Amino acid sequence: MFVPDMFAAKDNEETFRIIDANPFATVIGQTDAGMIATHVPVIIRREGEKLTHIECHFSRGNTHWKEIEGDVLVIFRGVEQYITPSWYETKQETGKVVPTWNYEAVHVNGTARAIQDADWLLRHVSDVTDRFEAPRDAPWATSDAPDGFMDVMVRGIVGVEIEVTNVITKVKASQNRNKADRKGVIEGLNAETEPAAHKMAQLVSRYADWDTG
Repeated sequence: MFVPDMFAAKDNEETFRIIDANPFATVIGQTDAGMIATHVPVIIRREGEKLTHIECHFSRGNTHWKEIEGDVLVIFRGVEQYITPSWYETKQETGKVVPTWNYEAVHVNGTARAIQDADWLLRHVSDVTDRFEAPRDAPWATSDAPDGFMDVMVRGIVGVEIEVTNVITKVKASQNRNKADRKGVIEGLNAETEPAAHKMAQLVSRYADWDTG
């Protein structure tokens, strides 16, 4: 992923913010049949400010897992929004403006291995369940299932553990525009009806201290 300096994330916490808010990732790898991608919810492991491992699981019927060993790319997509040049003050001044797209993304490179150990899979499924059930008023847990049921269920999946080797984070939030243009972008986004536009307005505001003139 091409990341000009002005679009580089401020710190590692920005990376974790994007990942935590968008845990449904795309795992991409090379197979004998060509490139293949699988979309899955993931669990991350970190040591302090360092992302060390990503865990997920594939359906056993998805043959991607059979060739998962080796280098993979995991993509997390965050907030994104079309930006019309009509919001720029520069449009009124010179007319020298074009449309663009603001977005945030994290690309994680790593080395993957497939895991079929039942104990690992049961622990992993419990971790995934707990992660996404936590906000609910009455969280469901794997322990709520009848005895032996989860043992049967995990036979239909294969775990994937990815040891992280590199992380690239990009936040394109109008940092390349001047103050007046950024102000217009924020106002324009907030005037839209979609919640995603309002989230992008917040992101542009977060990065508005990167003054470009």
